[in-house]
Amino acid sequence: MASTAFVPLKDYVESLWPQDLLDMPDLTSLDGAWIEPAITDFTFPELTIDTALLFEVELGLGIPGVDAVKLVLAPSGSFTAFQLRIELGATNRFSLIDVPIALRLSADLLKPARRVPATEPGQGDTFEPDTTATFVDIQLAKISLSIDTDGNFTFDGGVDITLPPSFIGDTGVVIEASDIKLYLDVNSPPPGKPAGWRGIHIAEAGLYLPGDLGAAVGHLQIIDAYIGNGGFSGRVADTWNPPLSATLLGTTFSLQHVELEFVQNALTASTIAAQVTLPFFDEPVDVAIGINLDGSFSVALSGAHGLVTVTKADIVSFELDSLGFSFGQGTFVAKLSGKLTPLVAGLDWPTFDVKELSIDSHGNVHLDGGWLDLPDQYMLDFHGFQITLAKIGFGTRDDGRRWIGFSGGLKLVDGLSAGASVDGLKISWDGAGNVDVTLEGVGVELEVPDVVRFSGAVSYSEPTPGEHRFDGAIVLELIALDFEIDAQLVIGSMPAQGGNPAYTYFAIYLDCELPAGIPLWATGLGIYGFAGLFALNMKPNRTPDQPWYEINSTTDWFHKPHVGVTDLKTKWGPSDGAIALGAGITIGTEPDNGFTFSGKMLLVISIPGPIIMIEGAANLLKERASLDDNPIFRALVVLDFNAGSFLIGIDFAFGYGDGGELIQIHGGCEAFFSTSDPSAWHLYLGIKDPKSKRVRANILQLFEADTYFMVDAHQLAMGAWVGYDKHWNFGPVSLTVEAWIDGNVVLSWKPLQLHGDLWLHGKAALKVFGFGISLTVDAKFAADVFRPFDVKAEFSVAIDLPWP
Repeated sequence: MASTAFVPLKDYVESLWPQDLLDMPDLTSLDGAWIEPAITDFTFPELTIDTALLFEVELGLGIPGVDAVKLVLAPSGSFTAFQLRIELGATNRFSLIDVPIALRLSADLLKPARRVPATEPGQGDTFEPDTTATFVDIQLAKISLSIDTDGNFTFDGGVDITLPPSFIGDTGVVIEASDIKLYLDVNSPPPGKPAGWRGIHIAEAGLYLPGDLGAAVGHLQIIDAYIGNGGFSGRVADTWNPPLSATLLGTTFSLQHVELEFVQNALTASTIAAQVTLPFFDEPVDVAIGINLDGSFSVALSGAHGLVTVTKADIVSFELDSLGFSFGQGTFVAKLSGKLTPLVAGLDWPTFDVKELSIDSHGNVHLDGGWLDLPDQYMLDFHGFQITLAKIGFGTRDDGRRWIGFSGGLKLVDGLSAGASVDGLKISWDGAGNVDVTLEGVGVELEVPDVVRFSGAVSYSEPTPGEHRFDGAIVLELIALDFEIDAQLVIGSMPAQGGNPAYTYFAIYLDCELPAGIPLWATGLGIYGFAGLFALNMKPNRTPDQPWYEINSTTDWFHKPHVGVTDLKTKWGPSDGAIALGAGITIGTEPDNGFTFSGKMLLVISIPGPIIMIEGAANLLKERASLDDNPIFRALVVLDFNAGSFLIGIDFAFGYGDGGELIQIHGGCEAFFSTSDPSAWHLYLGIKDPKSKRVRANILQLFEADTYFMVDAHQLAMGAWVGYDKHWNFGPVSLTVEAWIDGNVVLSWKPLQLHGDLWLHGKAALKVFGFGISLTVDAKFAADVFRPFDVKAEFSVAIDLPWP
């Protein structure tokens, strides 16, 4: 657009400048600007000069009184021509006609921002600094601009001004607006502003809070804002009804009200009223969210006198006297202090002072080990057992259940000192409100001074409603003898029921193994250990329909769930007025430390009844240490005066070879007699059916054999089976080989009858891909005596082919 009529503006000024009167100023800013020769119109006393300017660079003009805003001519920096009119006379005015112009805002006032669209449904857009720009321009298009010698600006024609997204200083808050009005005439300020005010008035604009907070809150409306002398000023207030639900750093907020105020580019008031779901407790509390001067935000407790009570129904109540929040690495962390009171299990819980408890938005407790030392010790009456609480812990299990734990001292028996718990007392709950109270791994150390001390770990349980019980394994130390004994301990309490008063119960089983045998005179035997049992208000918990002993059973009292009579946790139960005493001994061959023979016996007398029980275990040619785990013989003798019965039960299991490769034999023997029914006696060495209850043997891991012998008031029965029964699978090929002899005899007394049978069986079968061939041979013989003599014989041969 350049023309030969245009001359460089710099040269034009130099040619007219009165150098003899004034020094030539620096005119480098006029490089890239040209002027057209002027047309002069002089009508006294008015002088009008019209010319045209051509710019290939932008030219910034400061606005007096508004230091942060400049008028930028030709902001695109390309060739731009426009008309210049100079009017001298009564009014001195300079006018630019149809000039492209922009308002350039200082970076101290507004900073360029770039919109980042939301990626999650229900969230608003966020903004980040626009690194491609260093300032914010408000484009005014082509207008006619006039300025007089008093510095007053006037515009001719309508101006549609739009403010692009921009950060307000360093606050992190973004503003975006349209339909902005300029007030550059000192004599025409906007309503409410004093004379001489210059700047920009924003009737309504969009406001966006910083970062994740902005994504959660979304778009806000700011009303009646100004950019002028001193910077940006404005106020925004909004209320959500119903509250706006938002997620911030993994935590749920319910936003209710927002109020922000800027004065001269500073955030002077910032309040966002909300409810936040408190991590770990999953309960809402009222909070106030504030925006800091650096664009970050903070969350503080909002409540009367600073106190808010969070209640998890039937679990815990937490009266907060302070609640703070911090944010880091995308995680929201709540810091709590206050008074915590559990509400579970119907216990009279103390109130605990909790200081500086930090829990993140995932429910993780930020403590070393999840435990806090309590400033004072607290006492808890735990169903009659005194617990001294010294620590409190918080955590989340792998299955998502929350827990609050307590650790301290436990007093189980009056007059004996208490030790410290390990895991302690725990309250746990899930999202459905199901609550459990457990007390596991409680370390106890009870002592009678200078006499006895025992230590170990017990666990708490509630076997029946209202029953409170501690079970565990301990080590008993006889202080005077400097001797230690392994023991099992049970302590519990039962509530009042059916008019019967409440009571406590106690049981202990002691098992002492000596390091060397005590010789029994010249018998060649030695004593290798002692055992003792004492139970107060406890007795064996056998049900009326449950046998004391059955051969190869898992449901009788002796075998369920563990073999023996001394499992106090599972085999003994509370019974008011009951008492039991037991004593035992371990003996063995003295020269070889019990290898040739070793045996262990325990005699227990339980009252009322009485019930007399003898439990025994014995080994031959085995290490004495295996008496407890894997003896060859186990025996139980029960004389039950309540039922009027006498029972002997013996289990035996023998193996030869390192793993029983040569021979394995196992089975059971049972003898029973009833004083109330003389005919209800029996003697069993194995039982016919099912075959698993027979005396069984495995020879060379090839041949199997089983047998039984049964005699009672009605008959005698015995039988045996021996043979080979194997099946192999090799991919699509299967092979079966069977060969056995089975014989049975039954002698009945009333009526007198003798029956015998014999079965010889052989089979060989081969299958390939489901097709196969087999050969079966059976020979059966049966005979009945003492009735018309009858003998039967059967012989059969069968061949199975893959086709009919």
